[in-house]
Amino acid sequence: ELISLGYLKSKRKAWLSATKGMKICTFIENPFLQPKLVHSFLFKIRNNNETKLGFKLHLFEKDTITNAPGKELLKEDIVIVLEGKSKKDVEHDVSLYNIDFPAKGAFVGIEWFGVLNENNDDFNGVDTQNGYIELNDVSKEFNTFQQDVFSFFPWKNMEKFKKISEEHTNFKNCPTASFGIKLFKD
Repeated sequence: ELISLGYLKSKRKAWLSATKGMKICTFIENPFLQPKLVHSFLFKIRNNNETKLGFKLHLFEKDTITNAPGKELLKEDIVIVLEGKSKKDVEHDVSLYNIDFPAKGAFVGIEWFGVLNENNDDFNGVDTQNGYIELNDVSKEFNTFQQDVFSFFPWKNMEKFKKISEEHTNFKNCPTASFGIKLFKD
């Protein structure tokens, strides 16, 4: 039996433009308080053009001092390519990797690679920004973090984004990426 956790079913509040090299992740609690095997990663991502968009999956443990993403938990580079226009939810099955979702929960996220070139072999050289990540405002805590392409800068929560977007979008709570995870219950 499978169980979905996270923010995939939350109502959209805004779209965040995905920029090349950006990492974004959302903390998801583990209600079972014991490690569970991951079945799939869940995302609400939009592609507005007929391009192929790529991103890499991430699973980070929570840094107990900063509450920001800490150590990377994935041992493999898992890259997803979305082809053509899409508004649908993305589910990517990772069950063959035997990934444990920690008892204390973890940050589920992506690293945005951008547009795949015409030879389908590289993400460099194409600068079109046409990917968007859906944000909701379900969480009362800033549990979504972003890091720009220069990853030596620290992770930032969405506080600044909330302030900037307040004139267009009224966030009741905190901007949260509509990401989720599907676990095997047993």
